[in-house]
Amino acid sequence: MEIKIKATNIELLPGLNKEINEKLMTLERFIKRYGSACFLEVELAKTTLHHGQGKIYRAELKLNIPRRNLYAAADENDLKTAIIKARNQLKIQIIKDKTRRQNNFSRDFKEREI
Repeated sequence: MEIKIKATNIELLPGLNKEINEKLMTLERFIKRYGSACFLEVELAKTTLHHGQGKIYRAELKLNIPRRNLYAAADENDLKTAIIKARNQLKIQIIKDKTRRQNNFSRDFKEREI
């Protein structure tokens, strides 16, 4: 899985970049059946420049897998928390997509037997 990270209104330090990759590589076990055909775009942003507290950090994840594009976003007080919440939303979408594909396959297979 290839990961592309974009930062808006914040500076992306090498330590933060490494930590982001570690957190997002946990998704790889859910999409390993697609191989290297997956591409993850990450956009990290500080939504406002003049507020100092509140949900000012945003993480957006766009996962491109064969025949499907999945999207998740989260706004939080902390950038790492926003990344984790968006990752969890994306993981749920991947699992739902997998079960839907399996159900469609088994339904098609049963229809062909009849």
